[in-house]
This record gives sequence, C-alpha cells and structure tokens, in this order.
Amino acid sequence: MTSLQNEQQQQQQQQEDIRIGDRLLSDDGYFGTVMYIGDVDGFQGQWYGVCWDSATRGKHKGTIKQRAYFECAYDGSGSFMKLDKLIRGRTLLDAIVTKFSDHVDHSGLGNIDRNTPIEMIGMEKVREQQKTISKQTVIVANNLTISSIDPPSAIAMYLGENLLELNLSQNLISRWSDVGNLVTQTSKLERLTLSENRLLDDLNPSKLIQSSSSSGVKALFLNHTKTGWDTACRMVHILFPHLEVLGLHGNSISTLHLQAPNTVTEVFKHLKSLDLSNNSINQFTTLLEGVALIDSLQELNLSKNLLDNITFPTTSLVAYDELIQGGKQTLLFSGLSTLFLSNNLIADTSSIDSLDQLPSLTELSLRDNPIIDYFHSQSTTASTSSATTSSVALPSSSNDSRLQNEKLMLNRMNIIPRISRLHVLNLTNITTLERSDSERYLLHSYFKHHQQLDNNSNNNDNDFHPTKMEYLKRLHGETLQNI
Repeated sequence: MTSLQNEQQQQQQQQEDIRIGDRLLSDDGYFGTVMYIGDVDGFQGQWYGVCWDSATRGKHKGTIKQRAYFECAYDGSGSFMKLDKLIRGRTLLDAIVTKFSDHVDHSGLGNIDRNTPIEMIGMEKVREQQKTISKQTVIVANNLTISSIDPPSAIAMYLGENLLELNLSQNLISRWSDVGNLVTQTSKLERLTLSENRLLDDLNPSKLIQSSSSSGVKALFLNHTKTGWDTACRMVHILFPHLEVLGLHGNSISTLHLQAPNTVTEVFKHLKSLDLSNNSINQFTTLLEGVALIDSLQELNLSKNLLDNITFPTTSLVAYDELIQGGKQTLLFSGLSTLFLSNNLIADTSSIDSLDQLPSLTELSLRDNPIIDYFHSQSTTASTSSATTSSVALPSSSNDSRLQNEKLMLNRMNIIPRISRLHVLNLTNITTLERSDSERYLLHSYFKHHQQLDNNSNNNDNDFHPTKMEYLKRLHGETLQNI
C-alpha cells in the first residue's frame, strides 16, 4: 500500500468515526458540537457543520444561501469546517495513562488511539502503569480533550479498584451512554465532575453493561453543561440512585417540570444538596413544583436567578406557634436548613416573612437583592423625618465604604428578627446579643412607622407582619422605653 493510499484510508477511518453530536475542538482552540455531516452547495467535498460554544466563533446560524443545514442557538456561532481544521478527542485511559506516564503500550490498552504510533514497551511496564493508576483514589483529568470512554474491561482493570473521585470537566464527552458504562464499571466512585461538557441523552438502560444500582456516586456536578432539569432527573434515576449532591450551576434552567413516569421523590431519595445557582428561574412556584417535596434536601442554592417573590400556598401551611409568621409553618421543604438567595430580585419584606415559615431554616444568604436598598431607604426616610435621632438610628454617609457597611448592618437588623430560627446570615453567625438588638431595632422601626403613618402616605404597613410584631412586643415590650 502506498503512502498516499495509507493516508486516504486513515482519513476515511476518521470520517467514519465522527458522528452527529460529537464534541470537537477547532484548530484555534474553540469547543463545538457537530450538527451536520455532508455536502454544501457550491463547495467540494465533505463538510462538518459545527455549532460553537462561543457565540462569536462562527459566521452564521447553520444556513447558507437560504438552505438550512443545521441550527445553532446564536446567529454567528455556526461554521462549516474541513476535517483537517478539527481536533478530535481521545479516550479516557489514553489521557490518564499519558498523564501518569511518558509512554503508552497501546496493545495493553486495546489500541486506545489509532492516530498515535504504537510503541511496544513490554508487559512488565504495562503492569507497572496499571498498578500506578489503579492505586489512585482521586484523578483530575479536566481539559485533556477526552471524548470517549474505553471498553468496560479496560476501565475495570485500570480504574475499578480504588477510584473515589474523578474530574472530567472541560473535555469533549458528548454522550450519556459513555458515562453510564463508566459509572457501572467503577463501583467505588463517589464523586464525579462532568462540568463544561455537552451530553446527548442517548442512554438506553437495557444496553448498560451492568445494572446501575451498583453505582455508588453520591456527588455529581453538571455545571455549564446545558443539562435541563428533566434530563438531569432521568440520568439520576437511571445511573445515580444514591446521589446526595447535585450541581446544575449555569445551565439556563427556567423550569423544573418533570415528565412522567417518575416523580421527584422517586428520583431523589437521598438528595441533600442541590445547586441551581446562575440559572433563569423567575417563579417561586417553579421550585414548589420541582423540589419542595424532597424531604431529604438540606441545602438549596438559588443565587443568581430571577426570583422576585417568595410565597408558600396557604394549602401547605399548618398551625404551629406564635413565634412563626402568622402562627403557621409550611409542610414544604421540610428538611431545608440552608438556603442561598443572593443576587436575585427580591424587593419586598413579605418574602422575608415567608422564609420564617420554613420549619428547619437555620442559614440564609441574601446579598445583593433590591430589598437591601429598600431597608436603607426606609431607614434614611425615618431618620430625616424625625425631630430627634434615636440611639439605634444608623448615620447616613456619603462615604462609599461607610454606606456599604451601613447597608450590610441594616440588612442584618431587618432580616434576623423576621426569621426566628436563623443562626447564620450571609455566612456570619448570629449571636444572642445581635438577635436581641435586631428584634428591638425592628420594634422601634415599627413604632416609628405607626407614629408617621398618618403623615406619610408612602409608608407601607405590609413591612411589618402583625403576628410577629405582637410576639416581639410581648418579648421586649418592657424595655422599649430604653430604645
């Protein structure tokens, strides 16, 4: 066979190996997904239509001369590429062995990469490599252009014995079927990171090498993968029955609707921590539909979403005691103790009051919401309209640093007394003295508010929940003359 024939055969093999949905790199380092393979009108040869992760890497949206070949999410993120301009990935073991060794015996690994020259280095060295890798409990294999998973026998041989944690973030993995065969061969694996990959839902449970019930993965991270809620739930139900931690940060999720046949309580039987930060959730009812009934859930991260209001349906409220807002608490989120709500659009005190109805909430983060500026504006209005300055009134300042500190303090003094069981606010512990002072501050603001109510139509009586105020008056009423 001539060198030209050999090159043509190799190119033919490479073309046959690429499929729609595969992840590739451009020769200038951009990640993309193959959306089309075939001819392009007016151009010779076979072309690969690619949607780039970058919205500006391409030249169009998949349409040329009024013919739509494929469709990208952004206009300007699509390109047609020749094979020699694309970088294909390699297998997991190829990447890991290369990381642990300068030489690879491809015959010992089942010809991992056809494009790398085969170097015979002896079975003794292969066994030494295997021993070195199989001893690892934690393997970080991020950004190594991994695109596929090796045969089950090779995975079991090299990774199946001791591996507890595997980081595969920012690679070229494109199919859930590969992930399925990986986790079923690594029964001791507890923590798996797949962030910044793009995964097609091609998983057929009946085609897994063995049952996924043997998977022991407890923590799964799918950040920046474009994975929707329904797909995530399906994968968890099939592959990760013992999952306790799930990361879905930055996936443009706006709804938590779950399609039949499985319910959220059937999918998440052990889930303790859920990260939905940096998404597009704008309705609290979405959360009620999606995760409110997961009794095992203890931590929920909703920072950097679009939530502007928090209200629990009256049908979920049951009588509790006078310490809780309205004397009631919700049956939803029964085990939730930690809630992150920073960088949302919450602007009303009624949403803060609603959080007091969560039966187990002890830690809250609520930075960078409009309610913070509202608290400050109300304090400024009260202090400027008063003839005398109260001992607890906070001085206004044009200094940016002092103004920021003032807002942070007002944030704590207005939120702490509204949530009875809170122990930590914005990652800072709440002392007994701080709780007492903040409760007295809120009472003082309440009385000031009623003194000015007749003279200022802009005051909003909804800022103070009557049941909570009655409780605080009974608790601190005798000392109010000292405020």
